[in-house]
Amino acid sequence: MQRDKPPAVQRTRTVRPIPTVLLACLIPLLSGCIGDRKSHFADPNTTKFRLSLTPLPDDPDARVLSLTGGPDSFWRELHAAKQPNARVAELTLRLVDPATGEPSPHKILGVRRLERRRLLFVPSFPLSRETGYHAEFFGRWPNGSGESSIRMTKGVSFNLGRKAPRPSIVAIHPSASHLPANQLKFYLRFSSPMKQGDVFKHLNLLDETTGTEVPEPFRKLELWSPDGKRFTLWIHPGRQKTGVNLNEEIGPVLRAGHRYSLIVSGNWESAEGVPLGREIRKRFRSTAAIHTRIDVSTWTLKTPSAGTRAPIRIRFPAPLDWALLQERLKVIGPTGKTIEGIVTTSSGETNWTFTPKPNWTAGEYQLEIDTVLEDLAGNNLRQPFEVDLAEPRGDIADVQRIPFSVR
Repeated sequence: MQRDKPPAVQRTRTVRPIPTVLLACLIPLLSGCIGDRKSHFADPNTTKFRLSLTPLPDDPDARVLSLTGGPDSFWRELHAAKQPNARVAELTLRLVDPATGEPSPHKILGVRRLERRRLLFVPSFPLSRETGYHAEFFGRWPNGSGESSIRMTKGVSFNLGRKAPRPSIVAIHPSASHLPANQLKFYLRFSSPMKQGDVFKHLNLLDETTGTEVPEPFRKLELWSPDGKRFTLWIHPGRQKTGVNLNEEIGPVLRAGHRYSLIVSGNWESAEGVPLGREIRKRFRSTAAIHTRIDVSTWTLKTPSAGTRAPIRIRFPAPLDWALLQERLKVIGPTGKTIEGIVTTSSGETNWTFTPKPNWTAGEYQLEIDTVLEDLAGNNLRQPFEVDLAEPRGDIADVQRIPFSVR
C-alpha cells in the first residue's frame, strides 16, 4: 500500500518531524489563513463595491460618502443589524494632507445612514470641493460557505464644475450700535457654510478709544449651527463677570464709554475654500452694565385684527438675545396649540414681530415666554446673570404667559 502513494507524500515522510507543540500552534493559524482566503475569493461580488462622493437630494452642493454595489448577502446582513453595524461595515473619511499626500490620522466626524442598497457617511460639517479625501471601507458578511470580507480604500474629491461663490457676512447680532459693558456674545451669520477649526485667528476686538487691541477677549469655543452658516462668538464670561479671577487679574473685556470694533478678517474662507475677500468691522459703543433680570411687565404689545395676517408686535425697553428671540417666544392659539409663523426682529433687537401662516381668527391668545430668554448680558426672566445667592427669590415658573385678544 505504501508503494501506491504519490511520491510527494513519500518525500514528506523523510522530512524531519515537526515538534508536536509547534505543530499544534501552526495548524490553527494555517487553516485560518487558508479558510479566510478561500471564503473571500469564493464570492466574486466583493470586487463590485463602489465608493464615491455623492450629492444630498435636499442640498445638491453638499457631498456625502456613498457605498454601493456588492452582494445581496452583505446588504441583508447590514439591514438585519437594524442600524449601520460597525462589525458588518465600517465607512470612514479622512482629509488628505496636500503637502504630503498622506491621509490624516484623524477621522472626519459624521454619522452613517443606511438606505436600501446604499450606506452613507454624512459629515458633520460641509466638505470642501477640490480638496482631497481618503475614503476607507471594511465589510464582513456570510456567503454560505463561510465568511467574506473586503477592505478597500479610495481617494475621493468633487468639483461642481463651476466657481464657488464668494461668502459674505449677512448680519452680526446684536445689531445695535450701543451695547452694555457686560455684553456676552455675538452671532455671525454667513451666506455660505464657513471653514471651521482655528477660527479665532480671523477675529479681533479693537478698543478704538485707546487704539489698542483687547487681549484674549473671546472664549475659544467653536459653536456652529448645523448648516455651518452661523457662528456664536462668546466674549469670555470669566472676564465679564465681576469678582471672579480673570476679571480681577486681567480686567473686563469692555469698559463703559469706550468705542470698539469687532474685526473679522477677509482671509476667513468658506467651506469651499473661497475667502471673504475684505475685512468686516462691527463698530459699537459700550454703555453701562446691566445687572437686573428681564421684566415682561415693561413690554409693549400691539395686537392684530382677525381675518388678517398682520403681525403681532412687541417692543422691549432694551435689546434681547437675537437667537433666543427666534426660539423662546411662542404664540398659543385659542385651542391651546402653537401657531406657526415667521419671526423677525428689528431696531437692534428691541422689536419682535410674529406673522402667522394662517389668518388670525377672533379669540383669546397667549404669548408664551420661556424664562431662559436672555438680554445681551445674560440676564433672563428668572434671575440676573450675576446671581446673589444670599438674596431670597420667589419661585418663578419655567414659562411666563401674556394673554392678548384678537378681535
